[in-house]
Amino acid sequence: MSNRIYYANQQVGFKKTKGDDWQIAHGVQSVGISTSFTLEQAFELGQLAIYENIEGIPEIECSITKVLDGHPLLYRLATNGTAGNDLVNSANTKCFVAVGIWADSVLSAGQEGAGFIQVEMTGMAITNVSYELSTEGNFTESITLVGDDKAWTTNPEPTCGVTEGTIGWNLEKFAGDDELPFRDNDDAPKVIAGQGSGIQRRENFDLGVGKSVLPLEVEGQYIQSISVSCDLGRESLFKLGSRKPYARIVNFPAEVSCEIEVLSVSGDQINALSAGCLVPSSEHDPCPGMVPNTEDRTITIETCDTTRIELGNKCRLSAVNYGGGDAGGGNATVTYSFTTYNDFTVTHAGGEPD
Repeated sequence: MSNRIYYANQQVGFKKTKGDDWQIAHGVQSVGISTSFTLEQAFELGQLAIYENIEGIPEIECSITKVLDGHPLLYRLATNGTAGNDLVNSANTKCFVAVGIWADSVLSAGQEGAGFIQVEMTGMAITNVSYELSTEGNFTESITLVGDDKAWTTNPEPTCGVTEGTIGWNLEKFAGDDELPFRDNDDAPKVIAGQGSGIQRRENFDLGVGKSVLPLEVEGQYIQSISVSCDLGRESLFKLGSRKPYARIVNFPAEVSCEIEVLSVSGDQINALSAGCLVPSSEHDPCPGMVPNTEDRTITIETCDTTRIELGNKCRLSAVNYGGGDAGGGNATVTYSFTTYNDFTVTHAGGEPD
């Protein structure tokens, strides 16, 4: 094996079921895997030491970040390109996720199996997805998936656990010796006709007709960044006779947030009145009309590689923050925070999963 693991000798793949081919994720910037073992202690009268350490089910959490580059989105890969694209349909899908690690020799010699190690996670479901668009750097997508099962294998014998001998995989659950293919050194962003580089940056934020739709509060302002996040907050459901959960459900309503930061030239221009905005009425009217300080807005984010994030038409301004412009020479900025629930549709016509 290598003396270290770094970006060039590891990669990430997804699949829907055991018999499918791995779909390699393009443009991945980072991947992290966290494993937690739930322990519950039982004690007894007359003994200070632990009576028994009871191990619950493990929780596997995998976080992945990629650049928007014309290739399929992580969200679409993890949800198997679910028909309908909406949050409810996507939330119920699960996937296989694998991370392959190769020896340095594979980078120059093209020896696909050289020093190969793979970790595979099954029954993985998305618990968080976010998108970051900024005037500085590349546009990115990040997802976090959770599940209960993972196993490591070394070529050629699959093993798991840390005790002596080969324990072997539950082949009904894992793909066994179904290895990730090595991409080699010929990968590149997917270039969209007329758009130049496939990696999306500030010039690739699409403000054309029928594309991005921004709330009235930020129209005509100098937008610096847009952040969209959806937290699904899954809960495990159990039944007697089974150790593992039979489902990891999403606790609806699911909150969706969108923060838009602008370079301020005239403050935030948001009035906040405790009595709301009074509607003119007769002076003898004991119940004058009143409208709230904020209104529902439509938000749609689209980039030139056809990534489209639709948050529906009930996004409401929940907070506004004005700051910066201090004596150190910084610019004043305003951040508008919008919130909605259950409306989160992500499509990517230029690069759907196979």
